Amino acid sequence: MRVQRIISLRIAKAYRTISHEALCILTGITPIHIKVQELATQYNITTGRSAQKYQIDKAENPRNWLHPANIVSVNDTKDEGEEHWWNIFTDGSKSEQGVGSGIATFTGKVFAEQLKFKLDDRCSNNQAEQLAIVKALEVIEMQQVKNNPGKQSSTQIAK
Repeated sequence: MRVQRIISLRIAKAYRTISHEALCILTGITPIHIKVQELATQYNITTGRSAQKYQIDKAENPRNWLHPANIVSVNDTKDEGEEHWWNIFTDGSKSEQGVGSGIATFTGKVFAEQLKFKLDDRCSNNQAEQLAIVKALEVIEMQQVKNNPGKQSSTQIAK
């Protein structure tokens, strides 16, 4: 912590009387004891040395990411006089009561279904929003399969 504090003091150009926690906030650097604990937990889980009830996301190099154009393609054409289009509304939120997301699906102007999802309290509002979007894409995929039982769905969602 002492080495991190010295580096943080120089980055922030702060007085030496400032606390280590305040320096970490000002510089945006994760405190070293938290980073060490996180890495140790991740190591123990990935090597199978401890069972954890939470999953830990593993960072992936951006060069290995798939381009969205290669993953998702939705080909939906409207036929004359047919109402086979969807309106899907998504939302995610975080409050004192917890973290959750939901979607509401309309086929044409008719309400089709509503889905709600409860997330762990450690999740952020952005994660809740993203989950709602992913679930909405899954609903679209399932609707395409139901509406075209003899055809393969042209929508592919990366999981």
